[in-house]
Amino acid sequence: MGRNRLDHHRFHVGLERSALARLDALVGPKGRAEFVRKAVDQMLDQVETAQAIAAKARPKPE
Repeated sequence: MGRNRLDHHRFHVGLERSALARLDALVGPKGRAEFVRKAVDQMLDQVETAQAIAAKARPKPE
């Protein structure tokens, strides 16, 4: 991906062997980082959207 390195922060993620094997079967060892980045971005979007919908659905205090 064409991301700026200054925007990246590395951290360690532990996966079960079975999850790692499934990941490698899909994208290979060299595709892991990009896949995980995209998956995290997608999940964050989903959670933030759900939170926004829930906030709008709450009754307003009178």
